[in-house]
Amino acid sequence: MIFAPGTQNPFRHLLAVVVLVGSLLAPGCATVPRVAESRPVLKADLTPVAVELSPREAWHRAEAYAQAHPGSKVMVGRGGSMLPQYEDRTILVVQAMEQSELRQGMTVVFFGDSGRQVAHTLLAPSPRGWVAMGMGNAEPDRTPVRYGNYVGTVIGAFRPRTDLADQESPVVAINGERLAVID
Repeated sequence: MIFAPGTQNPFRHLLAVVVLVGSLLAPGCATVPRVAESRPVLKADLTPVAVELSPREAWHRAEAYAQAHPGSKVMVGRGGSMLPQYEDRTILVVQAMEQSELRQGMTVVFFGDSGRQVAHTLLAPSPRGWVAMGMGNAEPDRTPVRYGNYVGTVIGAFRPRTDLADQESPVVAINGERLAVID
């Protein structure tokens, strides 16, 4: 089809819409905020900071915290994808939430790119689900977080430290909430 100069090409607008939708559905979704075309901006303000305790006390507190939050479970992180937030062997308390409750900055456990459970931070929603990324990773995960692969959200974290004595304070604050440990 030939268009005379100065007339509108009706297919130009259609092409612009196709390009826009394609960029939103592409891996690495266009809605993921980036800094100077390097790595995505990772905001983790809704991710609990790990409380450093002796190994025995870390397990004790994680189990007590999970017991105080019905429906939650204790898991142990492995690897360095969440450094510096969570070191290898950080004990995590994870609780399932409704998908509508998920927010940017939360760290969630889901079945990731390799088919194994991973704990990564939510970057941004996309048409395919939530885009997530490990804090220590350079790129977002290819597998989005959605209903079928979501396990739960990290609500508490405890970092076992062998250099700490087992004589810890009986009360700990997690996300501003005081939790009494029951012996």
